Amino acid sequence: MPKEDKVAAMLREDLADTRTMWVKAAGGDTAEARHRVESDFLADVNHEGERLDFHSLRHTCGAWLAKAGAHPKAVQTVMRHSSITLTMDTYGHLFPGQEAETVARFPDMIEAGGERADGKESAHGLHQILHLPETPTGHGMSSHANEEDGVIHREGSPKSSGDSGLCHPLSPNVSNGRRRIRTSEGVRQQIYSLPPLATWVSALREPRIVAKRPAASNPPIHGLASACPGHILPAMTQLAVSIMVDALDSAHAQAAVAAERGADLVEYRIDTFTDRPDEVAKLVTSSPLPCIVTCRPSWEGGHHEGNDADRLALFAAACEAGATYIDVELVAYEREPAWRGLAERYAPHTGLILSSHDFEQRPADLYRRVEKMVAANVCRVIKLAWMARSLRDNLQAMELIAAQHKPTIALCMGKAGQPSRVLAKKFGALLTFAGLDDEAVTAPGQVGVATLKGRYRWDAQQPSTAVYGVIGWPVAHSMSPAIHNAGFDAVGHDGVHLPMPIPPEYEHFKATVGAWLESKPLNFRGASVTLPHKENLIRFVDEAGGEVEPLARTIGAANTLTVRDDGALYASNTDHAGALDALCNKMRIGREGLKDKTVGVIGAGGAARAIVAGLAHYGAAVTIYNRTAERARRLAGSFDAEIETAPLAALASSKCAVYINCTPIGMHPEVNQTPMPELPASLGEQAVVFDTIYNPAETLLLREARAAGATTLSGGAMFVGQAAAQFELWTGEPAPLSVFEGVMRQRLG
Repeated sequence: MPKEDKVAAMLREDLADTRTMWVKAAGGDTAEARHRVESDFLADVNHEGERLDFHSLRHTCGAWLAKAGAHPKAVQTVMRHSSITLTMDTYGHLFPGQEAETVARFPDMIEAGGERADGKESAHGLHQILHLPETPTGHGMSSHANEEDGVIHREGSPKSSGDSGLCHPLSPNVSNGRRRIRTSEGVRQQIYSLPPLATWVSALREPRIVAKRPAASNPPIHGLASACPGHILPAMTQLAVSIMVDALDSAHAQAAVAAERGADLVEYRIDTFTDRPDEVAKLVTSSPLPCIVTCRPSWEGGHHEGNDADRLALFAAACEAGATYIDVELVAYEREPAWRGLAERYAPHTGLILSSHDFEQRPADLYRRVEKMVAANVCRVIKLAWMARSLRDNLQAMELIAAQHKPTIALCMGKAGQPSRVLAKKFGALLTFAGLDDEAVTAPGQVGVATLKGRYRWDAQQPSTAVYGVIGWPVAHSMSPAIHNAGFDAVGHDGVHLPMPIPPEYEHFKATVGAWLESKPLNFRGASVTLPHKENLIRFVDEAGGEVEPLARTIGAANTLTVRDDGALYASNTDHAGALDALCNKMRIGREGLKDKTVGVIGAGGAARAIVAGLAHYGAAVTIYNRTAERARRLAGSFDAEIETAPLAALASSKCAVYINCTPIGMHPEVNQTPMPELPASLGEQAVVFDTIYNPAETLLLREARAAGATTLSGGAMFVGQAAAQFELWTGEPAPLSVFEGVMRQRLG
């Protein structure tokens, strides 16, 4: 048998042993458990002559800890702060990760985050499920390799841990004593270890007995095994804040703020910072967080005007000072061999990110660029970024991440590319970039770190997370993501709601929504739909063989897409429900109480159509007031009811019990306008004036109506009502109305 095949056979044996351990951790040696473990774990050894390549263990540890009954907060903390890989470099030297170090700090992490798990609760379901070989350890293990005549000998020798009392189950790759693996010169190997599950179990059982490391040797651990050369893989996707460096002190101050806001590391953009290597060294040495150092040349979208020799000196200083990663363009790496030499020299502690950027479009040779990065053995991380042509580009970025050729950063730029940034954790990217705040971003489409962690539920995302969106053009102003994501938090729904800008034409709507629905990993489960796509939604669902709510068909517009559990599509309109419920609550009547109420509807657009349909359905006496008489008549004639029409000027002499403004007149920023320059003389305490505008919270129309003695109602109540109906369709849970209202008040000041 060739030497390479012997290596593969040994590794397959190791993987089989490790898989068995995971099955036991899952709660028993059942067929179902085996299937579930194998679907998430290393299944294949792909031997291509020059390297052995395995899939990722990334989420497996957290998944099985959770299944075993560990405290959810404890699992989340362990997953956030742990590296789970052991790698072997091109010379066959094995470098341990930071698992044991992380375990030693585990109680502090729990306590610092306010997440200390009760020992008994954490141990629930964990006793007697693991039967792993255990070796005392505490702060880590030393491991080395010797090569004699082409034979690599690997040993693992635990370091003393004092009196920690913990056991560290080593990977079969390093725990079976002295193992001999024969390799021919030049064969590259990447070996993944079993995450230290038993150690974490012990820490979860008795979190107080873990010995603390001395402060001097206790550097921040953020899930990046920066001491490991080769294929670094985080336990969880990291959050990096990009900082354009102008001065040393301000950069460190911004990095400290980034740490406070929840960043795991920072990217220092030193494009225009300095030409002095010693200043770069100071930047890295005193950094409050692990760091990526980037000096982007102008020819790749950055601001640095120097040559490769200038940048090499700066990067060498960054590596010498202990930067976690350096980011070098693929073009530069291929053009100048010195970049490879630099990366190889500092590989034990600084990883090379090979990157490629296109600020105009998706590059035609995208996959060729990926192949080049994969083939570059010194490349530790693949990074690709391009300007999104549409939301569909995000799916391609997500596919690149999921392929796991190497740890990958794949980002689409621009507003249409924002999902690739927000959903990076769901798809297992190495990291995503955020700004210090929404205004301090370094790339189009970035959002602030607080927005990413708060509004877009970064910490709660996982592969199973359902994706929802608000579809419109434009859509950046919509409050739907803030409201729905807060609601998901409140009820514990595993979902995230995003802006989805889609151009007005039906072809764009059909192609984009169709592609998102077809992506099974995306798990796209529904959308709020606003202008100009409400009619497009009905057409799309009809063509897909889905169901359209009868009233939505009568209205001719739908604002909600729901993907049912069986995959069937349902289009409905919650605008009328939100408006009617808000109005009836204000008037303290049920919907049946609207019968024969005289209602003046101002406007004849989409909002008016939905509200008139609802009012007519419940028997209200409706008059449509509109600037264009013909448009009002067309709207009135589209319903099987007696609906009157009148010009706007007739409002001054009207005598309605309810007035509803369905026009945008008075909306921010034109806040000094009103659709009723002259209020009806009959307006008084018995009348209700309802403005469907919610920004500002009190329009000029409402202020004047309130001064005249009328009861007033803002569009915020309608917005909350229609959002609540959407929320219940998607989640099956009653909407947390107080949460929705609180978000609106906060957003509107």
